[in-house]
Amino acid sequence: MEVLADGHGLGDRFVAELGVPDEPGWIACGDLFGDRLPAVLDAVAARRGASSASVAASLLFEQFALRLASPVVAAWVRQGSVLDGRPSAVSALVDDGVLRRLAFAQPPVSGGDLQAVAASLRAGLEPAADTLARLTRVGQRTLRGAMANAVANTFLHLSWPEPDRARYVDDAAAVLAAVPGCTGTVGIEAVDVDGESWMYTDRNTCCLAFRTSVNRDREQHYCMTCPVVPRATIVEEFGRATASYRARHG
Repeated sequence: MEVLADGHGLGDRFVAELGVPDEPGWIACGDLFGDRLPAVLDAVAARRGASSASVAASLLFEQFALRLASPVVAAWVRQGSVLDGRPSAVSALVDDGVLRRLAFAQPPVSGGDLQAVAASLRAGLEPAADTLARLTRVGQRTLRGAMANAVANTFLHLSWPEPDRARYVDDAAAVLAAVPGCTGTVGIEAVDVDGESWMYTDRNTCCLAFRTSVNRDREQHYCMTCPVVPRATIVEEFGRATASYRARHG
């Protein structure tokens, strides 16, 4: 059983299991960012060719933040309910250095406002970020940027299918304003493209993926919304993305 009935329709990042799986590969998040963390970081580093423990930590947290933020935000936006994101209530499926899925022990609880959603995100993400910063010396601003990007990107993916493709700009900014350290680490705005307003996000912090051998082997070493990439290039790619989306979805 899954947390969101329409998770697959929204995209893989929104697919999350409901319950406490006991199959091989599943790790309670308290253990993932506890005793199991060194082995998981080694696996991430090996798969991506990470140059240091801090780079592996950033990449692992990017995966975790996106996998947690997507169902938490979607449950609130689409069902008006709040999902418990605390480590004691979440398990992770990790395979060969990739965090492939999360499972939430309890279904979303009806009711709850924006502050409750922000509190769930903080409860789920901040303990992991604090542990990674302490053990690997990855910067807190890097980790807060990953949190903010996960939240903003989730709202963007929920916004574009709406008749108003910039519908969740204000909600995204408000949620991030309630998570200390996140404001300013991402850009969130409504951008006009061919007379239509679209939600747009970019990053003011780097995920450090450019330091991996996987990225160095690519023609483009940096992620498309990385602050290193010129703004004009990001905007041009954004225009192409909106045109492609409109052609595919109307």
